[in-house]
Amino acid sequence: MKQILKLGILILAGFIAFNSSCTKDVFTEEDAFANQEDLELLKDSLATAQALLRDSLQKAGGIIDYSVGVALGSDASWYGNYYDKGGKGGQGLDGAAVTVSQHGKILTVTTGPSGIATFKDLRIGTVNVNVKKTGFTEVDFVALIPALPDTVYVNAYNIVRQVGTMVPVFSLTTNLSTISGIATVETDLTNNAPELAAGVKIAAVIDVWNSSFINRYIKWPYYNNAEQDCSECGVSWWFNYYGIIEQIAFHSVISEATTAADGSFSLQVPSSADGLPIQLIPSEWAANQSLLQSTLNNVPVWGVQTVRTLFGPDYTYSTVPTGIPAAYVTFSAPTGSPAAQPTTVATATAVLASSGIVSISMDSQGEGYTQVPDVKIGLGTAFNSVQAEGTAVMSGGKITGVNITSAGSGYKPGDSPTIAFTESVVRTAAAVPEFSFSVVDAVMSAVGSGYTQTPPAVTITGSGTGATAHAVMTATVTDVNMTNMGSGYTQTPLVKISDNFGALANGTAVMTTSNPLFSIDYDKTNTTLWPSSPVPTATVVGDGAGATANLTMGTVGKVVSIAVTAGGSGYSAITPPEVTLTLGGGFGATATATVVAGSVTAVNVVDQGQGYISIPTVSFSGGSGTGATAAATLGFPVETISLQSAGVGYTTVSAINVNNGGPNVDYSGECVVKYNRSVRDITVTAGNYFSAVPTITITPVDGNGSNAAATAVITWGIKDIEIDAMGSGYLDDDANDVRIVIAPPAGAGVQATATPTLGNGVLSKVVITEHGQGYTAAPNVYMQVTAPGVLPFQQALLTGTVAGGQLTGITIADPGAGYNFNSYDNGWYDIIISTYNSSAAATAKVNPKSGTIEYIQIDIPGAGYAVAPKIEINNATVDPANANGFGTGAAATATIIDGRVSAITVTNAGSGYYIVPVVTITVPWSSMTAVGLCTVNADGRITGVTFPASFPYTQGYGYDAPPTVTFTASISGKGTGAAGAAVVSGGRVTSVIMTNQGSGYIGKNNPGSAQAFGFIPTSTSFLARAGKAYVRDLNLGTGKRTIEQ
Repeated sequence: MKQILKLGILILAGFIAFNSSCTKDVFTEEDAFANQEDLELLKDSLATAQALLRDSLQKAGGIIDYSVGVALGSDASWYGNYYDKGGKGGQGLDGAAVTVSQHGKILTVTTGPSGIATFKDLRIGTVNVNVKKTGFTEVDFVALIPALPDTVYVNAYNIVRQVGTMVPVFSLTTNLSTISGIATVETDLTNNAPELAAGVKIAAVIDVWNSSFINRYIKWPYYNNAEQDCSECGVSWWFNYYGIIEQIAFHSVISEATTAADGSFSLQVPSSADGLPIQLIPSEWAANQSLLQSTLNNVPVWGVQTVRTLFGPDYTYSTVPTGIPAAYVTFSAPTGSPAAQPTTVATATAVLASSGIVSISMDSQGEGYTQVPDVKIGLGTAFNSVQAEGTAVMSGGKITGVNITSAGSGYKPGDSPTIAFTESVVRTAAAVPEFSFSVVDAVMSAVGSGYTQTPPAVTITGSGTGATAHAVMTATVTDVNMTNMGSGYTQTPLVKISDNFGALANGTAVMTTSNPLFSIDYDKTNTTLWPSSPVPTATVVGDGAGATANLTMGTVGKVVSIAVTAGGSGYSAITPPEVTLTLGGGFGATATATVVAGSVTAVNVVDQGQGYISIPTVSFSGGSGTGATAAATLGFPVETISLQSAGVGYTTVSAINVNNGGPNVDYSGECVVKYNRSVRDITVTAGNYFSAVPTITITPVDGNGSNAAATAVITWGIKDIEIDAMGSGYLDDDANDVRIVIAPPAGAGVQATATPTLGNGVLSKVVITEHGQGYTAAPNVYMQVTAPGVLPFQQALLTGTVAGGQLTGITIADPGAGYNFNSYDNGWYDIIISTYNSSAAATAKVNPKSGTIEYIQIDIPGAGYAVAPKIEINNATVDPANANGFGTGAAATATIIDGRVSAITVTNAGSGYYIVPVVTITVPWSSMTAVGLCTVNADGRITGVTFPASFPYTQGYGYDAPPTVTFTASISGKGTGAAGAAVVSGGRVTSVIMTNQGSGYIGKNNPGSAQAFGFIPTSTSFLARAGKAYVRDLNLGTGKRTIEQ
């Protein structure tokens, strides 16, 4: 190795000498020739050096036959254990170009079906390898071919070693995995959802640094243990013939996609059965971001700001501003002009116009007033309104007018205060009615038992008199007794139970089940033909016994067969003789002959014909032969099947078999079998309201059957209690409850009961429960029906008596008629005691100048005024929850004489002034627009405006009139309706009174904290398995703003 190093130094010196010779000013042809000779010598020297180097390496490590196994990782499973790196499994890639470069030699081999490329005569040390094939990932790697341990071989010059490296490649066209997703970004922090990110470039590459990739495809084939024999590398080799991959690089593995307008992206990447590590690499991205922040470029700002923002995994994202108010307030600029200040400040007081009621007009005078009512006038809508007062004027039971005794205050011009006329009694009297009733009906609560046809006695007891009633009896059918079962019923007969009212109970006949047969009817549709001899017979088959049937045959038949009696001779099989059937009284029978060896061996019936009453003659003609004879056989149908003997015990007949000594033919499908049945019972659904024992009629439905008879079994009960006389004076109370008593049955049984129904009530008594106080005349007393109470036929009439201001008595002038008991029992009949029948109504008129400033009175004229001062008219600080007292629009001007305020002229009386405003006489000394801070509560309402001592907030200067106040939602659409009135003092806005707190002011930055850049699921690297589809959404987060403040 030292000799090789010396040789390299000599070659380097030769290069230096060669280069220095080129520094002459003139380069001649001789110089070029000499340099060419030097270059050839240098090349020879280099080749010699390389040969010596290879020779030295051969001695140290032998001759290396190096194999590169190119495995298709896309459809192979790889064994990733350290113990068996040489045993990785995979399909070899055919047609891959493998190029190696070592010690000046460059060799290229194309792999065969095994995927292995072998290179002869290499040496130990590193080797550069390139693997490429169209449609697959290109790979470059540097492999280390290890030397042999010195303890094994001192001189390995003649040893040939086999060294191999397996490297994976991945298809770019098949077994690809699809990665798709949606990219979102927080470009608008003023809404509640991220935006779709369009135009974001996303790349996918094989993640060669992933531990799964290294362990499965690249990792060195050694294992750390106690048997270490390499002090430098600290490992123990498990085999010495593996070309260790020192460095590896994959080409053509970048798959790129750019997100669409909807944020979607999709790209395809190589994959493998075990999972190929794929890393997603999104590009950096920039966009304008909308958000709330208090400053921009260190300048105070309000509302939504737009800032260029960067998004990417390598940025440290900006914090999201919090605590930004959801609304901001702006004030109009001051209008005052600065001037010299007075030596003594003037003062003045505003005087408001009257805000009371000026008149009351009657809309309705009412009816039936028995004494003058009280008048109650509603409050005005202005703040701290004082209620007006008045007295009613009554004439002829009507209210003809109202005298205003106090006009009140705080009534706005548009107000319509209520005018209520209320009873002028101290305490209202009250009374309850009591009614007496007649017995109008009786309801059976229990019909009892054991009663006979004779009705029991009925008695009506109670507080009233004259009511009588009687019981109406009824019979109920409870059972039926059969007196004769009858016979011959082939169908279930109808049962009718009736009396004078018709059929009031239902009965159903129950028939006997095991019966004799009644009849057999054959419909002649069976096509079976029987010979005339032997004559067939019919047999009845069923679950009974003894039934027999008669059978008669038809006399007109058909030809069923023809038998050859003599075959004859000389007949042709090709043209057999014709067969003719004549006589026999029928027609249409045809047949064909079969000839074998010149003789007729068979005659086949083609058509049986019809109408034959005797056997026809069979003859043969033609066919070149003679002597053949044959005889025909007729078949006849069954004409009738009828019942001969009825038998006993039949429920079903399963067959009617006909035979003549051969197989049975079942004729039951063409026969109707009827059974001779009797009525063994009648089931009955109990019927009511019979006046006597009903008759039972049993009627056959098909005319068959007779003599069945039955009788009904009844029990007597009470059908109803009929009222004969309703009586009167019956009360409903515990002591005198009305009762209906029905006498018990004469023998054993249960006594019937009934309850009375009361009605047709009359007012019998009025009980005063409260005599009241403050009555100056007898009030109106009348009955009232509260829904859903039933109106009587005639209302009762009542009159009241008053003494000492109290209601002392109520007289029933007419008790009325037809009062409903249930309405009374439910409390729907009331007695009304009122000092009027219908109420009067009136309308109040407000002073049209209400809420204006009448004039301004000067309290102190001041001194030293160089210019006319400004007159500030400001609302006093009052309860901010009530804005009705806040006037607006008033204006005035001052006049000065000799530096004093001599007069103040109201130029605009304003409106809405129901609290005396503060008048300030001021001369502006500066001009600055006010800047305030909104206070917004958690409900989204603006509760006030403050003026913090910090920049940029200020109460302003130079306001000679209240400025307009405008509230704006920090985020458009999130808040509306807020309004306020500025309070100005000394040319400054000292406060803002909220006349409307508005609602919905909830705008803020969302999300409230920085959101990181990343994929969902969170890892950017994952294993792509064998053509599987994956979803990876990308959230670019909240980003890094280029302007933080």
